Amino acid sequence: MTLRTNARVAGFVLLLYIATAISSMIMLPVTGGAVETATKLANIAKHVSLVRVDIFLTLLQAAFALVLAVTFYALTRRVEQELAMIALCCRVTEGVIIVISTFKSFALLSVATDDVDNVASNTIAGLLLKTEGWIMLSSGTCFALGSTIYCYLLLRGRSIPSPLAWLGVVASTLLLVVVPLQLAGFIKASLTFIWIPMLLFEVALAGWLLVKGAAIPLKQ
Repeated sequence: MTLRTNARVAGFVLLLYIATAISSMIMLPVTGGAVETATKLANIAKHVSLVRVDIFLTLLQAAFALVLAVTFYALTRRVEQELAMIALCCRVTEGVIIVISTFKSFALLSVATDDVDNVASNTIAGLLLKTEGWIMLSSGTCFALGSTIYCYLLLRGRSIPSPLAWLGVVASTLLLVVVPLQLAGFIKASLTFIWIPMLLFEVALAGWLLVKGAAIPLKQ
């Protein structure tokens, strides 16, 4: 594909990626908004269809992550191919982790709908629910590293306006610092607000790529 086509595809898929991620977050109270494990299982059993929709959206998000990995690699490889390849691997790993996360959802759905002993089901479900945060932070770490490298290469190659590229670098670096610390347990708070700069950047970037495309990267 041409540079212009890759830019347009990246912009369009980026919007879809954001939409599926937000949709999954909206459905989160259905699958895990309660406090007690038994209540969470009861909620899942009452909303089986919504859980299945969430699984489908998760698979779509994984597919979008893979498309973004390839298209952004195409946009940045001329600046420095080795770094672009590392970023590609990070985003691909993110997509793989997202796919694996659906196993957890299927397992929770099975435990919630099967007629099993309450103590056993609560124990299994409790462990599965704990992995939810671990999976999100693991994929988030891969996303943050890949995004940081891609934004750095976009900045170096002057493929997009410098202020926009700098916003991406700062937003990605913030996540790259905080999310691994959360995963390791050094930061206990959720700190959802740290994703706001990244959301603003990705929406702006998607719009720019759709309307203006990306300039031919400058080798440095």
